[in-house]
Amino acid sequence: MGLYNLTKLSRIGVMAFLNCYNFTTIENLQNLITIEDWTFYNCYNLKGISNLSNVTTIGNSAFYNCYDLKNISNLNNVTTIGHSAFYNCKLLKELHCLHSLKNLEIYSFYHYSPFYGSFIEYLYDLNSLENIPDYGFYECKNLKCLYNLTKLTNIGNYAFRNCFNLTNLNYISRITSIGKSAFYNCYNLTTIKNLNNLIVIEDYTFYNCYNLVIISNLYNLSIIGNYSFQNCQNLLNISSLYNLISIGNNAFDNCYNLMSFSNLNKLATIGEFSFQNCHNLRNISTLYNLATINYNAFQNCSNLINISNLNNLRTLGYSAFYNCTLLKELHCLYLLKNFELYYSDESFYGSPFKGSSIEYLYDLNSLENIPNYGFYNCECIKGLYNVTKLTNIGNYAFINCYNLKDLNDMSVVV
Repeated sequence: MGLYNLTKLSRIGVMAFLNCYNFTTIENLQNLITIEDWTFYNCYNLKGISNLSNVTTIGNSAFYNCYDLKNISNLNNVTTIGHSAFYNCKLLKELHCLHSLKNLEIYSFYHYSPFYGSFIEYLYDLNSLENIPDYGFYECKNLKCLYNLTKLTNIGNYAFRNCFNLTNLNYISRITSIGKSAFYNCYNLTTIKNLNNLIVIEDYTFYNCYNLVIISNLYNLSIIGNYSFQNCQNLLNISSLYNLISIGNNAFDNCYNLMSFSNLNKLATIGEFSFQNCHNLRNISTLYNLATINYNAFQNCSNLINISNLNNLRTLGYSAFYNCTLLKELHCLYLLKNFELYYSDESFYGSPFKGSSIEYLYDLNSLENIPNYGFYNCECIKGLYNVTKLTNIGNYAFINCYNLKDLNDMSVVV
């Protein structure tokens, strides 16, 4: 059953064809402006709808449970799509000609988006889309790629969370903001390029993106949030971090294959467990403005050989280099003053160098106090150099430092 030659039809009402189970075809809707909410709800056998060249709005749940719907054509003027519009349209795999689409309606209570529960894999020609709202594609588990996002500037919180099959976002060079958990559990996302204008990567943004290999051109990025790349096991490189100021807690935790970081001239803070278990991280350099390395920051970075240019480092957290078996020395510690220690219930657990393989610390010109337990059980430490301002060595400071040979230039100790 079908309706044909509806060339003068300008409006179809709410629920107009609800439960028309055997309705198969509707054609020539070139004057239709709005498809209302639930218009074709439960039209199980609707196979196609064509000539929608003047439609501007597709309402909420408009094609809900249209199991056999394969094609919707001529969507050139659609500006708004309501939530759950294509829910359970099992045969509808792609939409083209979305040149005017600007608004994705979200059912905020349940976080339903226009493509929630759909089987759509590809969306093309998104040239006008400037904002993907919070939950914009939340749990769109079949979505693989969005194309021509040439005007997109913002990706909201949880926007692509649990989009397990998402592989790519195309042409997103204007992006300035990506929200928290935006790509959480996007297991198949492999590459994101040309983020030249991105300023902040929020907490959990790329959490569990196991197959993310490259993220590039982050020239204006200033903040990497907590847990933002945790468990990105195949991440090899992040480039062009010239303006990065802060790396959050656990930001790269379990990024086993991350090999190097460079051009971190403005980086001021490395958070707790930031690079924990980055087993292949070998080098991190040009840290001229780094003031704080928080506790366990490089724990289990077993191949870390070099951290250079620590001229501005003032605070070092406990167990910062725990199990960094190849890191043997640190230089240029001119401003280091504070050792963070870990106590709990009056028991001592760790100092900055506990569990590390560091043998030599150089250029400790600003260190005035080695606190109680400062190098407790640091079995590899052999020498501290240029401790010219050191006035106090605390209780148990070097207990069990079996290999300690030299404390250099400590004439002012009282």
